[in-house]
Amino acid sequence: KTAHYIKQTKKKIGGEARMAIVEMKKVSAIVMKKDARKVLASLQEAGVAEISQIEPKEQLSVQDNSTEISRLESELQETRYAIGVIKRYDHSKKSFLTPRPEISASKLKEEDEDAATAIDALMQSAKSIDENINAIRQKSAKLLSLKAQLEQFSELDVKLTDISESKYVTAFCGIAPKENIRQIKEISDELCEITFMNSANELQPIFVLMHNSVAEEKRMALKELGVVDAVLEKADATPAERIKQLDSDLAKLGEERLAQEKVAEEEAKKLVTLMAHEVHLEYCLRRETALAKLGETKKVNVIEGYVRADGTDKLEAALQNAAEAYYLDITDPTEEDDTPTLIVNKSALTPFEAVDEMYDTPAYRGIDPVFIMAPFYFIFFGMMLSDAVYGAIIAIGSLIVLKLRQPDGMFRKVTMMIFICSFSTIIWGILFGGYMGDLFGIDAALFNPIESALNMLILCIAVGIIHIMVALVMGMYMAARKKDWMAMIFDKGMWFLIMLAIVLFALGSVAGISVLSTAAVVMVIVGALGLLFTQGRHKKGIVKKFVGGLASWYDITSYISDILSYSRIFGMALATSVIAMVFNTIAGMLTGGGGFMAIIGWIFAIVIFAVGHIFNMFISGLGAFVHSMRLQYIESFTKFFEGGGRPFKPLDYSTRVFRIK
Repeated sequence: KTAHYIKQTKKKIGGEARMAIVEMKKVSAIVMKKDARKVLASLQEAGVAEISQIEPKEQLSVQDNSTEISRLESELQETRYAIGVIKRYDHSKKSFLTPRPEISASKLKEEDEDAATAIDALMQSAKSIDENINAIRQKSAKLLSLKAQLEQFSELDVKLTDISESKYVTAFCGIAPKENIRQIKEISDELCEITFMNSANELQPIFVLMHNSVAEEKRMALKELGVVDAVLEKADATPAERIKQLDSDLAKLGEERLAQEKVAEEEAKKLVTLMAHEVHLEYCLRRETALAKLGETKKVNVIEGYVRADGTDKLEAALQNAAEAYYLDITDPTEEDDTPTLIVNKSALTPFEAVDEMYDTPAYRGIDPVFIMAPFYFIFFGMMLSDAVYGAIIAIGSLIVLKLRQPDGMFRKVTMMIFICSFSTIIWGILFGGYMGDLFGIDAALFNPIESALNMLILCIAVGIIHIMVALVMGMYMAARKKDWMAMIFDKGMWFLIMLAIVLFALGSVAGISVLSTAAVVMVIVGALGLLFTQGRHKKGIVKKFVGGLASWYDITSYISDILSYSRIFGMALATSVIAMVFNTIAGMLTGGGGFMAIIGWIFAIVIFAVGHIFNMFISGLGAFVHSMRLQYIESFTKFFEGGGRPFKPLDYSTRVFRIK
């Protein structure tokens, strides 16, 4: 039976990315059980396939390797514990701009005997350091507690061993509330001597020496006044002498701790070795977790998953390199399959994927909106910040972070996106005359938003209408892909017609072209009637259909709200400019006068100027970053974006701990 399924086959299937969403293929493979781990290692090297969980079927169970997974998880936990211990003593200079350590890929994938020996030694050393320091910490805490108790009675010239009950007298130390001192003094007599220690807190330490004949009576009276026994250790020394001994012991423990910390600091120099071991274990755990998803019979393992269409050759090569014999089947995924989404854009658009990732993963059969979102995000960000000097500073700062920190993943995308948008900030700063507010007095190339507020508002609304119209066009395109022509023409198309009518009406009114205004009115009527007669089409009965169509007119309020939302661009641009001008004015007021006060004024002016503009650049930049995203999410994505996708997670050797050579 097994021989029937094990055969070598060769399929080469190409694929191209749809928009930015890469085409996926569904893969099924059968390999010999003895080759399974080698095959997974080979697939991990290729990094093009995602392994799916197999559902058990008749004569096909799920691979059980829970013991190995538990072993790796336990070893990984111990490694992370050791890293946590040693990392506390890593005093090497690091900053926000410090890049991740660099290492060769081979050291992460395979570990030789020498590396294993060094790792074991480090693990044992970390455990020993932590245990020793914890023991020292516990001993120190105990000694400090004893010292704190004794310090209350440091002036008492009595040996601690003598504070007890003898044949004729009883001596004890106690703690009493200060408000009861007068009543306690009244208890003292010729058979009971009570000594009060100096105390700065609310509790009063006392030493009581009394004859045994009155001991029970006096103790009861003191107890009623809130006196409790102070339990002190027994030692052949006075409290003051014992405190000196404790100080000496604490000093020795401090020296021991310093010695352990020096050992830890030396081990911290080898921290990269432990971190590399952690990544290596993560790689192994990924393979074993993937193995646990495979199906198994007595002699073979069944692999199912997804591969990017342009990686099928790599997949086949990985199988050929690791398996003596295999069966491979590559097909197109169906509508019912949970196909993952992989997005690959051109380098200029890749940074803007961060906006999508913060929102949702596009559905596999949807589209990645980056190519239409990126230009508008670029425009919105620049219009909101709109200061040429701020833009130049942000560009330089972003370049420094990219060069020195060398980030990857989401951090790199966001940093690159901010760098790209800094040029938009410079452009709009020049157009609006924003150079640290009005610091340089340079005229705007287009207009000043403060002096021409109406023009600025019109510009923002115009850009917003274009943004919404593009979203509606994308909505029509999505409906057309599904061959839902009614939705394309009437659900999206009628609203696009109405939005276009608004643009034509505005142009006709400004230019004095009555034909455009008349055409706009006709388009609004056509659009409104189209909505009236089609939006209730899913309901039964003429009346319900009519009411449904009529109710759709209410959505005009939503579109008006969307259009007005773009006024936030005007508000953000105005805020950036005004705040900058305020700090310029305050700094300018402090530079007047003469003599010594002029020097003081200039110092304060420079500080206020620098801090004020840094604050304005940060808070306005953060506002531009967030509100530009909001305009995409609320005003645009809601009209066409299909989310709910699942990110493609291939079995690979990726890591964010190191930079791979």
